Amino acid sequence: MAERKSAPGIQALINSGALLAGSDPSLVVRYEPTGIPQLDTLLGGGFAYRRITMIVGPEGTGKTLVAQYAVAAVQRAGKRAALIDTELSYTAHWWARSGVDTDSLWVVRTPTGEAAIDAFESVLESGVGIVVVDSLAALVPTQDIEVSTEAGKQIGTLARLVNLLCRKALAKCMEHETIILLINQTREGFGPGAAETYPGGRGQRFYAHSRLRTSRDDYLKDKDGNRIGWSMRILAQKNKPGEEQGMCIVSAYYTEQIDVIQCYVDDAINSGLIIAKGAWYTYGEIQFHGKAALREYFVANPEMVEGLRNGGTPLPIESVPAVMDFTAGIQH
Repeated sequence: MAERKSAPGIQALINSGALLAGSDPSLVVRYEPTGIPQLDTLLGGGFAYRRITMIVGPEGTGKTLVAQYAVAAVQRAGKRAALIDTELSYTAHWWARSGVDTDSLWVVRTPTGEAAIDAFESVLESGVGIVVVDSLAALVPTQDIEVSTEAGKQIGTLARLVNLLCRKALAKCMEHETIILLINQTREGFGPGAAETYPGGRGQRFYAHSRLRTSRDDYLKDKDGNRIGWSMRILAQKNKPGEEQGMCIVSAYYTEQIDVIQCYVDDAINSGLIIAKGAWYTYGEIQFHGKAALREYFVANPEMVEGLRNGGTPLPIESVPAVMDFTAGIQH
């Protein structure tokens, strides 16, 4: 009797699209590959549509740089991108160097955090392929603006705002074919052994389907010993759309570019496509002495980069960056 009474309700769920079979094609996660093989492998194929990805880390470690490559990848797929620039840090020529089409990029700046959340909802409803919030820590609640300094500190205002945005993002991400990318800063905890924290409270960690943490592994220097970049360590602290948690290291430069060619070379060495014996590297029938000479070969012959594959994914020729112009002779 109970089953017969519930049947009309179940049918209503089916008709509305709320109830699906576990094998329904609409439940399959779609990814947008960035063209950075190590990062795409780490994420399970790229940044996931209809999912929330957080990027956290200390200042100057490449959080926004990773977001730029995600935006460029979505634009190459023919979709529009939007940036909620709460930090007021957007600079067009830096984003353009990462392959972003700044003419088709929407940049939103609002006076308050509440207005930023409203703008976030509006751009999601417009059907953009990716929306980036940079950053959650810079959301300014109206209450914090209007209150006088003599009134004392307002407790929990940012946490309430950040969690509101996360709840709205979670509700909207299943309705729209959009990559939601939330960037946040880190704070050191108090006391010995205190854990690292994020502005906006602990709740945001639970809303994210993936959480990446960037850090600086080591500096990259030119032949004269000058610092020109850093080895960026990207750690997947949470990775529901991907196959597993893990870590990758990519070379990044102060000119706002990731050395994609070097990423493919390193990936080919790790997979055995390029054989390394001491300081000698062998690719097919060609031998190179030193990794710099190996990289320079692919810089000079970008069409050969398509032969460096990871899981059958070639590097598109148009995504080969101009980083080749200023990294000759780098010391890893």
